[in-house]
Amino acid sequence: MLHKIDSDFSFEAFGLKVRLVNEEDTDFILSLRTNTELSKYIHQTEKDRQKQLEWFREYKKREAEGRDYYFIYFKNDKPIGVNRIYNIYEYYGTPGSWLCSPDNDPIDSMSTYFCAREIYYNVLMLDLLVYDVRKANKQVWKMHKMLGAQLIGESEIDYYFAMSKDNYMKKKDFVLKMLNVTE
Repeated sequence: MLHKIDSDFSFEAFGLKVRLVNEEDTDFILSLRTNTELSKYIHQTEKDRQKQLEWFREYKKREAEGRDYYFIYFKNDKPIGVNRIYNIYEYYGTPGSWLCSPDNDPIDSMSTYFCAREIYYNVLMLDLLVYDVRKANKQVWKMHKMLGAQLIGESEIDYYFAMSKDNYMKKKDFVLKMLNVTE
């Protein structure tokens, strides 16, 4: 069973507003995905607006099927970050493409992480996230472990993690308090 959300989906938490991306977000997405510092640990994207629009149209088909969702986060009506969840099946999915504007306050960037988990676990009703993180991306994989992710394998370049809703919920409040983030 796929977990569908409406194309006009919106969500608010942690001081952020969230919605699904649309074509008007292309320039912001490209600015993040082609920023060499931000994108060094994700699949490379060409700085080609037309190719991004073509990818976007294919993505919208997957979105309509409930297999892939691409979210954009706003703070005070300004876009601050994006992320996706894809390969959605009965009870699990794969989060990825998490990028935030380098101009953000670090707490706002972390808030996109928590907001995404609320959507995955409580809106899409998924029980498990399965994903990879580049070994060189130490700050991110350490954060995932701190928040309850379990290392389930590795390759030469990646660590593979699984994070259950239960493990995340056990750690969430402690980390939010430590970071002084409010829902």
